[in-house]
Amino acid sequence: MSSCACKCEEKGCDSCCYCGRNFGEGFSESPKKIMKRYLVFGGSQYYPDGGWDDFKESFNNKEAAILHARECEGEWDYSWSQVIDTETGKELEY
Repeated sequence: MSSCACKCEEKGCDSCCYCGRNFGEGFSESPKKIMKRYLVFGGSQYYPDGGWDDFKESFNNKEAAILHARECEGEWDYSWSQVIDTETGKELEY
C-alpha cells in the first residue's frame, strides 16, 4: 500500500483528502469518486471559473475540508475558498 504525502491515514481520516482513497473497510488503491458532506470551492478573484468549475474536492471530515480550503489559498495561491456543508446548505466560517 502506498502512502500519500498528506498523511491522512496517519491522522485518522476515513479517506485521503487528495486522492480520495478510502482507508476503512474495503480499502482499494483506486480512488472512490463519491460526493461527500463538505464541498470545497476555490479560485482566483480575477479569473473565477464559476459554479462547479470552482469545485476542488469533497470531504466527510469538517476539519480536513477546512484545512484543504486554507491550503488552496496558501499553497495554490487562490484568492478565495469556501466550504459548504451539504447537510445544512450553509457555508462554514473558518
